[in-house]
Amino acid sequence: MEPVYFGDRLATFYDVSTQEKDYIRSLADEYFKKEAKEKANLKTKEDVINRRKKVQAAFKKAVGILPDRHAPLHIAYCNEHLLEEGITLQNLTFDSLPGLKVTASLWLPKGYADGKKHPAVMVAVGHSPMGRAHDTYVMLCRMLARNGMVVLSCDPPGQYERVQYPDENGKSRIGGAVAEHFQIGFPCHLTGLTLAAFFVRDLERGLDVLETLPYVDKHRIAIAGNSGGGMMSALMALWDDRLAAVAPACFITSRQAALLGGRPQDPEQIVPRVIEEGINHDDFVSLFAPKPHLICAADYDGIDIYGAVFTHERAKNVYRLFDAEENARFYSAPTGHGLFEGQRKAITEFLSEVLSAPVKTVGDVDPPLPPLEWMMATKTGCLLTDDSKAKTIYDCYNDYYNEKGYTDCDRQELKKRVLEFLRLPVDMENRPELKHPRYISNDVKEGIRNRKIWFFSEGETDFTARRIAVCGVLYEPENGAKNCVVLVPEDEDGEQYQERFLKEGKAVFRFYPRGIGALKSLDAPGITMIRSAIGKILSPEYRRNCDLIMCGTSTAALRTYDVVRAVDFMRKSYDNVTICGMGTSSLYALLAASVTDVTAQVFEVPVPYAEYVQNKEYDRNEREEVFGILEYFDIPLLIDKLAEQ
Repeated sequence: MEPVYFGDRLATFYDVSTQEKDYIRSLADEYFKKEAKEKANLKTKEDVINRRKKVQAAFKKAVGILPDRHAPLHIAYCNEHLLEEGITLQNLTFDSLPGLKVTASLWLPKGYADGKKHPAVMVAVGHSPMGRAHDTYVMLCRMLARNGMVVLSCDPPGQYERVQYPDENGKSRIGGAVAEHFQIGFPCHLTGLTLAAFFVRDLERGLDVLETLPYVDKHRIAIAGNSGGGMMSALMALWDDRLAAVAPACFITSRQAALLGGRPQDPEQIVPRVIEEGINHDDFVSLFAPKPHLICAADYDGIDIYGAVFTHERAKNVYRLFDAEENARFYSAPTGHGLFEGQRKAITEFLSEVLSAPVKTVGDVDPPLPPLEWMMATKTGCLLTDDSKAKTIYDCYNDYYNEKGYTDCDRQELKKRVLEFLRLPVDMENRPELKHPRYISNDVKEGIRNRKIWFFSEGETDFTARRIAVCGVLYEPENGAKNCVVLVPEDEDGEQYQERFLKEGKAVFRFYPRGIGALKSLDAPGITMIRSAIGKILSPEYRRNCDLIMCGTSTAALRTYDVVRAVDFMRKSYDNVTICGMGTSSLYALLAASVTDVTAQVFEVPVPYAEYVQNKEYDRNEREEVFGILEYFDIPLLIDKLAEQ
């Protein structure tokens, strides 16, 4: 039988082209309003101190605290070079986690061993494939060291000497820093670990390294960084109470501005529940009060400059409660995104002042950069080329999965896990009745009646609520049926299974949850990024799911809710309802079957999520990220307990 399809925008009955984005913005706005109300009540220093305790605890829980915080550092100095202006460059490695080595450089000022205590700065680098050896970070480190500060910079995972997927020359074979972050971030998140936790731990242990140095004043340690390093600098202001000053560049804006911008983000920039918990960019600044903080921005950055201004104004209100408004600093250069001369000078001048550096020179670095081989803490320029068995992030999240991964359970326990995992912003247990389904066609072909139907999965009776329209085509033998299969395809497919169920005398409701088939969002073409090994994962759909993760839920959870609503609808007319999922939609079908206590069938089942964790060379193939799923279950367990065998 020839399949029946909806036209665009529900055959012009309802415009669904932006409903996913609108839903996310509405949900986030609910959390933003709650956050703003809480912040309006910050009237005293004590209020701020109490909020810092609360927010810091929530943030650490969201990021996740890795084990072995105080394991031996195993600092190993590899080489030393004397540079112009008396600066000594030492390259070293240290352990972030037991066996997980970090490559780093120490920039020591002239006279560092004169018996005096010197201020110190941790420099967090951005997404350059060259990591700490990128020229702008080298120049900043030298400027700070020239002014009498001890400086430590280290490579983040996947960059420079810490490439996780090296070729024979020690360079990334999968596309550079961002590609490396995605390749290790996706499976990491499946286990329930955040990639951000590893980035934080590197810097946390870097501060430990600085504290071991006899010539460093432990009370005058700061952090500065740019872009991705700006993010990590900002996060560390809330994370680590040892810091005396912070200067993030080209990161600070506001979550509202970032949400509206729609730009994709790296996995380490996605921390679950931060929007839901009300942890905004100004918390990285305000809750550092009264200690000195510099927001370093760029006028023409893709990161919304007004978001940075907004955050600074919010922060000043808090610093004012401590009589320290002068410590909430702001600088913006007439540049695009990057650690340009203006940003380097602003950071150097700020830290030289607030850390009481011996020298206050702020001019840019004139001498030539050191040779690249002088920046190597390894023999070959890559840890894994030096030692192919060296511990990697892959090993770490596999260890975590082996220890914390899901266990077998019965169907009743599985349902509890599913409900906990979904973390829906709606009440799954008290779903409202569907009152007004819209039947927009009614035809009979070859003895099969087909009806196009759409209804609101959420917000049916409230124009001001978040509304989600969903739809499907109901096929039924002309003489009726007692049993119905809710068929959830990957896209506009599934005809072969539809025909099979109809031949068995069953009705079939070929159903599309939000964002699938007839309900695909109309995405702005310029936002999708297709480059090298990253493929289409930097897509609008990826970004929407990241936003939902930060709101405490996920695309998978919301689509599961839609399928549950389809089952509710079909139960009004049929004695027995089952669910059938195809391909990636199998997950929604299985989860909905658990919630509604029905049987599921799945076809063209994708590989278990555990295979992405256990196979370092996996091919993601645009698979949807489902944060933390392996703490609760995987596809095989769902099939075993819920699907027809």
